[in-house]
Parts: sequence; C-alpha cells; structure tokens
Amino acid sequence: MKADPHGVLTGTHFIDGDHACCEGALAAGARFAAGYPITPSTEVVERFAARVPMVGGCFIQMEDELAASIALQGAVWGGAGPEWPWWAGDGGIPGCPGTGC
Repeated sequence: MKADPHGVLTGTHFIDGDHACCEGALAAGARFAAGYPITPSTEVVERFAARVPMVGGCFIQMEDELAASIALQGAVWGGAGPEWPWWAGDGGIPGCPGTGC
C-alpha cells in the first residue's frame, strides 16, 4: 500500500501522538470519519475535522459513540472506503455480511 499524496503532511512539523494518528489516517487514504469528541480522543477528532476538508473528505460529529459507529457503517455500505474491523461499535447487523462493524 502506498501513501495517498494528497493526505501526506509534508515539511517539518512537531506534533503530538493524537495529531500523528490523524495524519497517519489521512496519509492512508481516510476521507470520512464520524466521531464523538470525548477525552482521550478529542484531539484526534478535532485535527481530523480541520484537515479532512483540505483533501476532499468529510467529518461528521455525532451525539454519541453508537451513532458514530452506525454512521461509519453506513459510509462503508455507501462505498466510502474499507471496512473498520477493529471497531466493535454496534456489533454490525445480523444477516448482513460485510457490515463494517
């Protein structure tokens, strides 16, 4: 897999781990995220929300973790990108193979 050149932050930057997490996701091609900013992930979500429009993506803030996981599942069904197998979320939908959760 190669990094997406549109998402790669170039130059010299001094960033913390939360921002590095976001930048890694963008470099890997992430273009959609749904999240609920809550410690300790608030900085990741804030950075992603600020950076993703610069590369043609979208971030949507949800009211809780369950809503965020279901929005991601809908994005996967709609073709937004690869599945997120590491996220248990709402457990997927029984009888629907290939759900992102």
